[in-house]
Amino acid sequence: MAALSTARATKEREVREIGFPVDAGVKVIGGGMVAFSAAGYARPAANATTTRCMGVATQTVDNTTGAAGAATVTVRRSCFAFATTDVTIADIGKDCWAVDDQTVTKTLPGVNPAKAGMIVSVELVGAVTQVWVDMSV
Repeated sequence: MAALSTARATKEREVREIGFPVDAGVKVIGGGMVAFSAAGYARPAANATTTRCMGVATQTVDNTTGAAGAATVTVRRSCFAFATTDVTIADIGKDCWAVDDQTVTKTLPGVNPAKAGMIVSVELVGAVTQVWVDMSV
């Protein structure tokens, strides 16, 4: 197909919240980053146990005694604030990775890092550095 030569009405589907089946034996905490296991199930974001982050859980879902897919978690995709120990203002516009379900890092952690998103802002709140991460990309 050739490049556009005139304006067109491009279809858009805004996805702010979406449900994902939860992995077996896990509890997803509301407000925490949610990522996928290698098998494609949602679980709390963590270094080496998840493959890619999808957003933040809108509620707590306990599937600690359930089979994979027995529960569903609703995930919101947007820009969220997380803790960090190494991100600075110089990292704005760069990717970051999940350390756990509430912490991001600018360095690739471990063997199977889960990309959290793109750093869009860095703020100091008291003595704590807070990183705003765009998880919609």
